[in-house]
Amino acid sequence: MDYWVNTRHQWHDERISRIKAGFKVGLIGFMALLSVSVVAESVVDMPADIERQIQGTAMLPSIKLAPGTVGRHSHNTVKAAPIHYLVYGAEPLQIIASDGAVSGFITDVVDDVFSSTDISVLPVSKPIKRIKREMMHGQAKRWIAYALRSWESEGVWGNTTFADTDLLQYHLSLGYKRKPTELDLTQLSREGVVWIRGFRYPGTSQFSQRYDFDFLRAIDHVAMLKMVEAGRAEYFMEYAPRMRHVMDKLGVEPSAYQFYSLASEVPPTSITLLMSNDLGVDVINFVNRRLAVMAKAGRIQELVGYYGL
Repeated sequence: MDYWVNTRHQWHDERISRIKAGFKVGLIGFMALLSVSVVAESVVDMPADIERQIQGTAMLPSIKLAPGTVGRHSHNTVKAAPIHYLVYGAEPLQIIASDGAVSGFITDVVDDVFSSTDISVLPVSKPIKRIKREMMHGQAKRWIAYALRSWESEGVWGNTTFADTDLLQYHLSLGYKRKPTELDLTQLSREGVVWIRGFRYPGTSQFSQRYDFDFLRAIDHVAMLKMVEAGRAEYFMEYAPRMRHVMDKLGVEPSAYQFYSLASEVPPTSITLLMSNDLGVDVINFVNRRLAVMAKAGRIQELVGYYGL
């Protein structure tokens, strides 16, 4: 009897020991699996900035491509650092308020291009002569600006890309106070023509040589109009809608002026966007696709009408 009792107790104790050992092994296995799960989950949910640091990549904003709007792309986003939007005035293409705020036709186009993205667009305002020098010589980095399509023939924009879409047809005119006699181009050397300092336009040098005069120069459109108002020059040369905008701003009645188109003297061109190649192919292609969509939807023409261009 004692033998069977002892044997039964021994069997029971051994069974309990095996159960405890099995439980311990199972618990260890479960904890191991849980650890793997937690690690895997933390990798998936790792904040993007930490993941970029681990991968050694720069912490950059990204352009989110709108599906079905800008065409197919192999990724959902285009990584891009902030872009410098170069501003050199010429209202109403670019309007700089007294507090430094920037608006205008080109500004609205650029804003629309990047409106659905997370990319930072930083305005940089400088005189046109200085900013063009920095653009041409590579001193400006990661930039977008507006340009004349005719600049492509200058041969100095090798590290840049002109946008595919033209935003606005552009031709020069001579503006002058209304007078009873017709404009006589042969008298320009005597009467004087003022133009913006630093502005370059293919065909203008030949035009001035043809009629034997040198341009007087003004620092901006306001100064140019004031020179004509004060009688220091008979004519100013510019795109007519831009000068009407300046007249409205200064309280000068536009109907007091006439505009003589120079389309037969200076070849017309168009305005487009110009980008530095260091923006990268993805960003440049994105801008071109967005502009194409905006043009097809009538958005660009809507802005042209809004600004009276």
